[in-house]
Amino acid sequence: MTLEVLTSFKIRANGKEVTLQPGQRIRVKEEIAERLLAEGKVRRIGDNLRDENEAPEKTRELSDEELQAELSDERNRFAPIRIYSRLLDDTLWLVWNEEEMKQLIREGIKEPIYVARELLDLRKMTEEKLKKVHMVKKVFLGSTMAKA
Repeated sequence: MTLEVLTSFKIRANGKEVTLQPGQRIRVKEEIAERLLAEGKVRRIGDNLRDENEAPEKTRELSDEELQAELSDERNRFAPIRIYSRLLDDTLWLVWNEEEMKQLIREGIKEPIYVARELLDLRKMTEEKLKKVHMVKKVFLGSTMAKA
């Protein structure tokens, strides 16, 4: 079950003590999720979905320079995110760095994994090229695009 952390707390994961911060997304077994939900430390993803009549938040696309600055600031680090892409008609993962990618692979994830730094190059690609890159990532699990 995927949850969003609401308050800071420590857990033991893979033999290490880890401090979770508000806003992080985590995947845990059902029985652990129920305990954390009951304690008010997390919420199910989607519990606070916006009402369909509510106006959407205003957003704007970041320039390459702004995106690069966001991706190089460790304070913007995020937990691994599983995404369904309509364009690719497939599920993929987005992670902060290669170490997180390796961890997902160790956990048995078989879906393509993209590293945050790859976003700069991906956003400049044509739909055809994106689909080719995705196919490579499906075949060669754990592959990354060369650093520019």
